[in-house]
Amino acid sequence: MLTRPQPSTDYVGIGLGLLAAVCWGCYILLNRTVGARLPGVEGAAAAAAVSGALYLPVGVFVLWQHRPTAAALGCALAAGLLSSAVPFLADLLALRRVSSRSFGIFMSINPVMAALIGTAVLGQRLDWAAWLAMLVIVVANVVCMASAAPSTTAPRTGVSSSRDG
Repeated sequence: MLTRPQPSTDYVGIGLGLLAAVCWGCYILLNRTVGARLPGVEGAAAAAAVSGALYLPVGVFVLWQHRPTAAALGCALAAGLLSSAVPFLADLLALRRVSSRSFGIFMSINPVMAALIGTAVLGQRLDWAAWLAMLVIVVANVVCMASAAPSTTAPRTGVSSSRDG
């Protein structure tokens, strides 16, 4: 949609996608702050509690309308752990070790990985524009990481010195 807009292009969808990108950026920065301020996995537990409290009314309504089976509850529990709890905890722990800038760059590779897995596992076929878009993402990541590299090999000690030149 971004590379070949047409009269039927969903500009509201593009706007919502850009809003989602802003939300991901906020997620990364907030997760880094939580990880720095709360020891261990307390940040993940606090986020899960807040998220659970926010979705509790929705969950109660849905369960009231449609009685779940034990298998459905098991699948919901597995999906919740694998799609929210585990990734959030992994993000929290990763953000304690890498900069939020590097983490954001790494996160931008997720669509590329999803497309490659879709191709390999599901047999999906992508057109040339999709492959070109993934190449642009990879090249942008390489450029960003290369430009983030320190200009000297000397470790930073936090002590500033002035040089007369």
